[in-house]
Order: sequence, then C-alpha cells, then structure tokens
Amino acid sequence: MSLGTIVYNTVSRRFSTILLASAFGAYAFNYTLDGLTNFYWDTVLR
Repeated sequence: MSLGTIVYNTVSRRFSTILLASAFGAYAFNYTLDGLTNFYWDTVLR
C-alpha cells in the first residue's frame, strides 16, 4: 500500500474528515508559526 492510498482511505474519502484535517492543520500551523516567531523575537532581536 502506498502513502497516497493510505491518505485517501483515511482522510480524503469524506468531506467531514477533510474539513477536520484542514482545521487541525491550520491550528497546528498557527501554533508552530507563533512559537517560531516568538523564539526569533526573543533570541535574535534582543
């Protein structure tokens, strides 16, 4: 089984799981970007 098949079978088959995965991805991206910018601000710009 390839990675694409696994992703399709678990995430892309239904719209509700696509919506949930995109909401979780946006939250994770926001949390990560916020942490990286705070780290940059605290270390480089002092």
